[in-house]
Amino acid sequence: MFQSKIVVGTGPQPKVWDAPDFWRTPARCLLVFVLALSAWSFTLYFGPQPPLAPPREELTDGALYKAIAARVAEGESYYVAAPAEQRARGFPLSPAVTVRPPLLAEITAAVGGPVVMGWLLRLTALATFLAFTVRFATILPNPPTRIAATVIAAMSIAVLTPIELAIYHDVWAGMLVALALGLRRPGHWIASIAVALVAVLIRELAAPLLIVMIFGALVERRWREAMAWAVAFVFAITLLTFHWLRIAAIPNTEHLVSSGWFRAMGWPWVVHVYSMTGLLVLFPAAIGAALVPLALLGWTTVERSLALRAGLWMIGMACVFMLFGRVENYYWGALVAPILPIGLAFAPGGIARLIRIAR
Repeated sequence: MFQSKIVVGTGPQPKVWDAPDFWRTPARCLLVFVLALSAWSFTLYFGPQPPLAPPREELTDGALYKAIAARVAEGESYYVAAPAEQRARGFPLSPAVTVRPPLLAEITAAVGGPVVMGWLLRLTALATFLAFTVRFATILPNPPTRIAATVIAAMSIAVLTPIELAIYHDVWAGMLVALALGLRRPGHWIASIAVALVAVLIRELAAPLLIVMIFGALVERRWREAMAWAVAFVFAITLLTFHWLRIAAIPNTEHLVSSGWFRAMGWPWVVHVYSMTGLLVLFPAAIGAALVPLALLGWTTVERSLALRAGLWMIGMACVFMLFGRVENYYWGALVAPILPIGLAFAPGGIARLIRIAR
């Protein structure tokens, strides 16, 4: 299959290895690791699961965001409305990251409320689907794989388009992250940067995407693109820092302080976050959990430029979630939900390739 040779050692009779031999052991290890991780994820949902008591409607995040947007629509400053609503509902004000950036509330107020935002979310979802459809047409020569990826993309994106979800920052950020990844092509990255910036300014948890994009451009030696993404990262962090400083300056006389997010719940928490948000939630819990490692593997085997960025984004966020997140933060999975299931279309080819190399 490979004609190249790898020569090791010196002397009159150097040892020669075929390239497949060199990759055989890593391929075997990766295949065993992914299948074992999938099996372990499947077993996590055996046995009774502790029920989560639903909070009262007026205490939910969605109700909070609607109330803030309504006050902003009436002409109140975000930095008056948000702290007041969070105090009234018992939400923490410290540290400053507990208060979302103002962009989504400002846009919601400007366009006329959550219903209009719901239709804007659907238009964004359509743009995301079209971006990936065009991308798949150019990088997936195999028709069955291309059709499967397109169908799963339509389903995984559509699941996140109910109008009532348009008030949630994580849903918007996840959709815009997906759109940024779909729009970015070699030599065409300006629109992707603009969309990614909006995602970060809506939800700061999307900021690692900018780091992933910088890294991808550096790996491919696209120096101008790397510089542009670096400028975008500095710009976003600067604006977010101003936001955090304004929130930190607000008196917190009620001592509403977050208990923190460092929980180090490991892979089981990643499985919960990734499988309980988006398309995978439609499967039985154990099956959805088992599909998470396969979807991640699939994304690493698609076209190199897309795999480098999309795969690193989802695997990198999985590493973050292994360390951070509370039980009620399951909605963080919306950051990867629009595109994670698409990896299942690529997984069979990736597994087959690993098996061929491992033989």
